[in-house]
Amino acid sequence: TGANGFVGRNLQLRLRERCDVQVVCYNRNQHTGQLAELLEEVNFVFHLAGINRSQDPSEFVTGNTNLTRDLCLAVAVAARSADRPIPILYTSSTQAAQDNAYGRSKRDAEDALVVTGQDPLVPVHVLRLPNLFGKWSRPNYNSVVATFCHNIARDLPIQINDPQAKLTLVYIDDLLDH
Repeated sequence: TGANGFVGRNLQLRLRERCDVQVVCYNRNQHTGQLAELLEEVNFVFHLAGINRSQDPSEFVTGNTNLTRDLCLAVAVAARSADRPIPILYTSSTQAAQDNAYGRSKRDAEDALVVTGQDPLVPVHVLRLPNLFGKWSRPNYNSVVATFCHNIARDLPIQINDPQAKLTLVYIDDLLDH
């Protein structure tokens, strides 16, 4: 899921370098009703989709929590139907520890995955990621690094809210190696 996003685009590129992998993509232009068909031949799910910027807090619930719940149900049904495990790897956020609309939606998605992971046919792995950066990250959206680079290259101001704040960064290719 999230095939056209920052992590999804990078993961697709990496996986397509392999001869033994066929990538099946799900993106925001598709409906969750299509998940069952897409999952028929899938052996592993990378759940990368999510809403991380919105003016409407309900979009966090729709794009993070509800999508994850729908995916969990579809994977559980597909795994039982095929009588084989279909693991899910979910990229969450360190923001899941925060009490804001985005953080709650990511935490609720994690909770749905934990429940689903109790099914032995659906092993679940949750990665709570800090600030990612790298190719195809968008300024003012995915990455403070992309934002700073974009602004500095154009002689635009940069904004630092707390100069004492510790910033943990992960390069996209290091994530993919992991």
